[in-house]
Amino acid sequence: MEGYAFYSQNRFTIHRNGDLDQPGFLDGLAVLVSNNLTVNFPGGAAYTVDVGLFSLIGSQDEVRWTGTNGSNSFGNASLSTAYNKDYIPSISFGLHIGSVEPEIEGSLILGGYDSSRCITEPIVSDTTSFNLLDISLNVSRGASAFLKTTAKEVNGLLKVNGASSSGVKILPEPGLPYMYLPRDTCDAIAAHLPVSYNADFNIYLWDTDSPAYSDIVSSPHALAFSFENDGTTETINVPFALLNLTLDSPLTAGPTPYFPCSPWTATSDVPYTLGRAFLQAAFLSHNANTNKHFLAQAPGPDLLAKNVKRIGSTDTTLAGAVNAPDWDSTWERTLKALSSNSTSAPDPNSGSGQDSSSGISGGAIAGIVIGVVIVIAVAAGAYWFLARRRRQANPPAYDNTPSWAQKPPVNTMEMPTAAQVQGPYDPSPAKGYYGHNQAQPAHEAREMPATQPIPELESDSRSRAVELSTER
Repeated sequence: MEGYAFYSQNRFTIHRNGDLDQPGFLDGLAVLVSNNLTVNFPGGAAYTVDVGLFSLIGSQDEVRWTGTNGSNSFGNASLSTAYNKDYIPSISFGLHIGSVEPEIEGSLILGGYDSSRCITEPIVSDTTSFNLLDISLNVSRGASAFLKTTAKEVNGLLKVNGASSSGVKILPEPGLPYMYLPRDTCDAIAAHLPVSYNADFNIYLWDTDSPAYSDIVSSPHALAFSFENDGTTETINVPFALLNLTLDSPLTAGPTPYFPCSPWTATSDVPYTLGRAFLQAAFLSHNANTNKHFLAQAPGPDLLAKNVKRIGSTDTTLAGAVNAPDWDSTWERTLKALSSNSTSAPDPNSGSGQDSSSGISGGAIAGIVIGVVIVIAVAAGAYWFLARRRRQANPPAYDNTPSWAQKPPVNTMEMPTAAQVQGPYDPSPAKGYYGHNQAQPAHEAREMPATQPIPELESDSRSRAVELSTER
């Protein structure tokens, strides 16, 4: 990434219980405003950053930076500021990113979570990463259209250095777009799909001329991720309908569907990462007060009734939806089972993961148009993307600063300070994203709307969970 940006402080308004007559104010929040930041891809493609990133940092109260004149400035972080003002009961959130197409409304609750978005037993971790045991292909209803197999389930696709793996540490990261997995894993998955690897973007492009393409993305075919959870195994299924994403002009000459598996080599500092593509189908939560991280299956378009719950400052568990449906039942009206005579014959020449330019070149690619919002909320380098634009490729950079920990005191308002942001950019994970600390005690939960009032839970406490809703 290279170009210019400047930091400033802003006031955010929270309306208590969704009541516009009960405003609360978060003052001095750090905001980084783009003033011509450009992201470059390996193959020569580039785009100008114009999409905002809302920070959910829980690791500290303040963001510090040095201005061009050498002065030291700082601003507040949103979650800890809301917590310190008794607007939320804990430095926590519950997130389901959702999807634009198929339409699944996103959910973000500050200081709580919507239990209807958590339809399996939550996987709990004391660290920012989770233990991924395996990746599989499955077909929950009807016939299979996967290539090179007649089976409805293909296991053992988690591979590292040419061999099956018994497990890897992996980080869920809404601030990045793709699924950053071992090259051997991406290729093993791609072997059963009508896709080809494209080095210009380090992702796989769908072969839309293959009959298997439309069959796979329109029926209950899924990529299944199996995680270790206190001695048991929990699985999160991501339908391929959510993994049929699109590059568009001016990154490409026209709409170009892609499968968002991006080959990545992990190190002790830079883990494998599951970005927004995965989190369309997963529920993610974090309580910075107790350093607990939660991951679970999220529903499809057939959502349950909203049920917002608070996360207390001492909570170490979350309760999922009551009488939760199977993930597949929340997709029944959207994904139709294939009949046996509608499936595609296995194609020995497709899905090999071989390199393909697919007509894309650096000379034909300039940038990407992905919205009109230009404000980037920053918290110690931890960026969380909440503009749910699943059809765009927007891989922001991030550094090795954890996302949630520490609690230094802060309360200041500064004038905007210009700062230059310049350096190489690789649209891929960097270092760890979460942080750890013992935060300060207890406030009550409430909900915050972004575009309209939303009724809240009854509570006998000062505050309630705060929901941030978004408009497409």
